[in-house]
Amino acid sequence: MVARSLALAASLLFAAGAAQAQDIRPRILLVFDTSGSMGWDVVTGEPTGGDNSVEYPGDGRDSRLHVAKQVIRGIVETTSEVEFGLMRYPQVQGDDINDGTDREFFTGYTGLNANPLNYLGFCSGTLRPMEDQPFALVVPFEADNEPTILRWMDGRESFPADPELRAEGPTPIAESLRLVEESLRATAAQDPAAACRRYNVVLLTDGAESCVPGAQRQQALVDRTLALRELTVNGQRVQVKVFVVAFAVDPGERSLLDGVARIGGTAVDANGEPDAINGRAYEAADQAALQRAFSRILAEAIPSERCDGRDDDCDGRADEGATNACGACGPTPVEVCNGRDDDCDGRTDEGVRNRCGGCGAVPAETCNGVDDDCDGRADEEVVNACGGCAAVQEEVCNGLDDDCDGRVDNTPGDDAPLGRPCSQDLGACRAGVEACVGGRWQPCDGVLPTDEACNGADDDCDGVTDEITRPCGAAVENGEVGQCRVGRETCDDGAWSGGCDAVDPTAEVCDGLDNDCDGQADEQLFNACGTCGPAPTEACNGLDDNCDGRVDEGAECPAGYLCYAGDCVFPCDDSGECPGGFTCVDAWPGGSLCHPDPCAGARCPAGTVCDAATVGCLDPCRDVECPAGQACELGDCVAPTCRHTGCPDGQLCRADACVADPCAGVDCGTEGFCRDGACVPACRRLVCGAGRRCLDGACVDDPCDGKCLGGQRCAADEGVCYQDPCLGVACAAGTACVEGECRADAPCVGVRCPGGTVCVDGSCTDLTPGDPPPLRPGLPALDGGPGAGDGGPVMRDAGAGGPDTAAPPVTPDAAFAGTQPGGGCDCDGSGGAPVGWGWALVLIGIGRVRLRRRG
Repeated sequence: MVARSLALAASLLFAAGAAQAQDIRPRILLVFDTSGSMGWDVVTGEPTGGDNSVEYPGDGRDSRLHVAKQVIRGIVETTSEVEFGLMRYPQVQGDDINDGTDREFFTGYTGLNANPLNYLGFCSGTLRPMEDQPFALVVPFEADNEPTILRWMDGRESFPADPELRAEGPTPIAESLRLVEESLRATAAQDPAAACRRYNVVLLTDGAESCVPGAQRQQALVDRTLALRELTVNGQRVQVKVFVVAFAVDPGERSLLDGVARIGGTAVDANGEPDAINGRAYEAADQAALQRAFSRILAEAIPSERCDGRDDDCDGRADEGATNACGACGPTPVEVCNGRDDDCDGRTDEGVRNRCGGCGAVPAETCNGVDDDCDGRADEEVVNACGGCAAVQEEVCNGLDDDCDGRVDNTPGDDAPLGRPCSQDLGACRAGVEACVGGRWQPCDGVLPTDEACNGADDDCDGVTDEITRPCGAAVENGEVGQCRVGRETCDDGAWSGGCDAVDPTAEVCDGLDNDCDGQADEQLFNACGTCGPAPTEACNGLDDNCDGRVDEGAECPAGYLCYAGDCVFPCDDSGECPGGFTCVDAWPGGSLCHPDPCAGARCPAGTVCDAATVGCLDPCRDVECPAGQACELGDCVAPTCRHTGCPDGQLCRADACVADPCAGVDCGTEGFCRDGACVPACRRLVCGAGRRCLDGACVDDPCDGKCLGGQRCAADEGVCYQDPCLGVACAAGTACVEGECRADAPCVGVRCPGGTVCVDGSCTDLTPGDPPPLRPGLPALDGGPGAGDGGPVMRDAGAGGPDTAAPPVTPDAAFAGTQPGGGCDCDGSGGAPVGWGWALVLIGIGRVRLRRRG
């Protein structure tokens, strides 16, 4: 993370231009790049997944947005000679409006589905907020607006009270310059000092224009920049310069930005000097370079008085402090020895003639018996105690008699050892002296500074007591993991304060953050659907709401309704009629429900699909003619296999290959079916009691209490019925559906069920439930017959025959009976659609669909 001090920025600013206090301060409108690429790493140019803020920390690398905020914060905090305004690229603001959907080209943030942004960037917008439109100006020019600007880039957001600059959207430079013109025009119109004040626009961008088509970009940028340079308000030209800072910009995109800088009057050469012809925009690839660029821009933007006859600094005076004592520009001339008053102070050659009456310095005394320096003495201090010319050497601590006074390392004129002061009388320190003994300085006999401790004393003698802190909080031991941060505890009056500003672990909540600082975020808080909180309640809608792999299990319906084929439905009336928009569907033999989908619960033979318009099983290949060498399958022409061409007698097609048919020549009559060469009884007209279901012609225990309807399956582990995933799945001839997928090796491939039954998991059944589920009280029983007094659907009274009773024969619908020769069901579909059934009503599994509707 960026952790560098902004002291460099401040020092560069003060060194760049010592501007005088201004009566009319210049104005700088900062145009901050908030495009999605500002979330990329400042060094590698790769997305960081965030922007180093509290809400979106990212992967720990420094984003361009974060580095730019750090630099601009330092500029705003340390520059009082300027009024600032802040503009971003146009963005819409709103609470959690951006979950990242279809924004991959405009944002580098990750995890927005769980932690949405409050911003969306666009190519155009308005200057100020207007009816949920994208807008750009976030802080206008006004006195003391620095805190407002700083809150937009402090890396912490509390929306909407404390918004933040975010990297989201394209790069609309031309549109932003248009909005700048609109802003400056309105501002200058209300500015009484507009004729004198300087307006500066600083465009910080990490890329070139992306909203204007390529062939029009250059002209659009030229037009927008010229409009700012030629801005005229109330008949008066406004002084506007446009600075461009190309931050981490690809070299291929620099030329357009350089053109804006040249037209904007701010282009510079490699040495930072103005160059309107070949100059370039300011360039920065890291934080230090960005600080230098802004320092140079401030030095140029803050005017200083020049000797040019104009009021450059807008204080009502011209050339003040710029002309010298002689009334000319530049520094005052230096007085030289020439008989003239060069520095215009009314004196001639003052300070330039020496005491010997000549120009220049007084001649040095030399060891020659002459008074060279005109002080009335000859050879003074040039013949010293050591017998030579000039002054005697000063005594130093080296074990020698440097000044030739017969004593070693002594104080001049005294026998005392040579000494020098040490330490000082401040805080716990006391001034002392270091003595020279044997040519070496001895330790100080005073009290020297020590490391500051929390004891109420100024131990390090810097004039401040107890100015120390110490780390505190759980992160001291555990490290700064997740949300945890090390805090600092201060020392007050010789004791540790006990107050710590650390961020310690808290209970984990579902917010995408590592609250308990264990290196994981939201652990054990997601439900089966991968969202926070409890899993959604299962509803009757044909969907797996609680993500347990089953559909509509245990779904509740209003009183008098049942959940069937994804809808809460009610019984047909006694005459088999339903209100408008509903069709009376046989959910099981003897049980009819009004359903909005005429094909609800329908099972069509392989190679056909249910057609809601005709309420029948339709052959999609009916009117399809395929080229030679191809065959039709579910309406499409495909390469033929044995499923289309058939197999020789005694064989069947399985997995596109002809294999021996173990049931060839086996006749199981009308009440049974052949499986693996043996006859097995079919489940026909058999009502099993509560807790029972029919399997291979016999009633067996059923964990779902025998209540699953024709379009449902039983979840044996929980004993609940759920919607069969094979409902509505159309399979090609020679295949069958298993758990929602058509397979050529399904158990039902090759099984031929007797008429009125359908193959389910390799067994033939008419889907009569053992004990139909009751309706919630509120409507009469489904059949209204005996046993209906409890409000639940009763197929028929079991009577004295006990819970497992053979029901009276069910006469098939005429259309159904005509679908297969002999009334049977060709469930493997290997021979294609049989002749004559084309548009016939064949809805195996719901028995039949009554065409009676009531409008």
